[in-house]
Amino acid sequence: MSTIEDDDNKKRIDKYIDENDCQQKDYERVFVRGKKKILSVYSLPTEFLYFNIQNGRFAAEYREKIRTEGGVLEPKSPADEKKIQKMLLDLDPAQTKLDKKDFSEVGQRKAGVITPDGYVIDGNRRLALITSLFAETQEERWKYMDVARLTETLEKEDLWRLEGGYQLGKEQQQKYGPINTMLKIREGKDAGLSNKQIADALYGVKEKEIEDILDRLKLVERYLEHINAAERYSFADGKDNHFINLQAIIKNAKQRGYDHVKITNMKTAAFQLIFEGKKHHDIRKINQAITAELEGAVDGIVKAGGEIDTSENKPDTIKSRALQQEVDAVVDEDGNDNDSNDNDGNDKPLTPTDTRFHDLTDELNVHNNRDRISILLKSAEKNLKFIVETSELGEEIKKTESKSVIEQIFRHVQKLKEKING
Repeated sequence: MSTIEDDDNKKRIDKYIDENDCQQKDYERVFVRGKKKILSVYSLPTEFLYFNIQNGRFAAEYREKIRTEGGVLEPKSPADEKKIQKMLLDLDPAQTKLDKKDFSEVGQRKAGVITPDGYVIDGNRRLALITSLFAETQEERWKYMDVARLTETLEKEDLWRLEGGYQLGKEQQQKYGPINTMLKIREGKDAGLSNKQIADALYGVKEKEIEDILDRLKLVERYLEHINAAERYSFADGKDNHFINLQAIIKNAKQRGYDHVKITNMKTAAFQLIFEGKKHHDIRKINQAITAELEGAVDGIVKAGGEIDTSENKPDTIKSRALQQEVDAVVDEDGNDNDSNDNDGNDKPLTPTDTRFHDLTDELNVHNNRDRISILLKSAEKNLKFIVETSELGEEIKKTESKSVIEQIFRHVQKLKEKING
């Protein structure tokens, strides 16, 4: 939304208010420049109201749309208006259905907030619902929306403070989703606000949280570049905990004196593991290995990160993988939660990064059970039993590397027997 006022539309609204008995009995309280203002509420024709394309509720979806379709959307354009409306309603189709039913039975419960020239600061989704209901029913009541109208044009910093207070309060953040929340907060930085000013505008959010959120967004965007899906934020949906865990990894590595190259390669390996379908608690294991000072395991992850060829990454495989996981969940009659050590239930060969991750997981398991020898012995026995009893070993067991590992196992067993026998 531009801070340059649409004077023509402002005059249309002024004229309508002067000539019609449209002022409601309700009032809306807002804070502008730290001061409380009481705004009058009017019932205005929706044709005077414009969607705010900077609305945090669909920021990620909007960026992805303009990237894939080219150009920006113009709220004054009827065709673009319909696209914006659809994006808002499609964010949560089930909730949209419920809200339409509620609107039909009760009407609009809460007034929106608009600029003097009709851009919606708070209530974009309500505007989408009302215009959709009119298109479906042609009922006269859906030609109007109750809105509180600001009395002055705000500078972008003050406008963001007002928007942010409505959109990103603690109770609202869940509705917006992690990525849209992050994008809205960065918009505040771009508007010239400091981290403290943003935190103060959001009521109950600490300055350190703002810093963490902005750093997390950088990781998300770097990840999207890694998978060749720049600004296609939908490919990072549902992965907020992955990036929270990655932040913890980076912080821990820095505190332990890891150099920039090592941290960068570790981060790249984590991106690849996320892309390959690892769960957020799997990513956490890298941090656990750092804390446990398992240098060999960590170095393996670092090496893997330095060898990755990102040109082979195709983001659409994420969606096909998710579909396969849904199918597997239905087919799995035992209801087992497949561990990542089972290669996520797939028969595909391990990738180089996944191989290194399995090595790290094995070392971490040994470390965590170092005082429980029986557990380690049983695990070793189960693995060996499986290998011995498998009839389809193929050529894998005949490889030089496999033969070398078998020889090492023999030597370890011999030493163990010597210890037992005294």
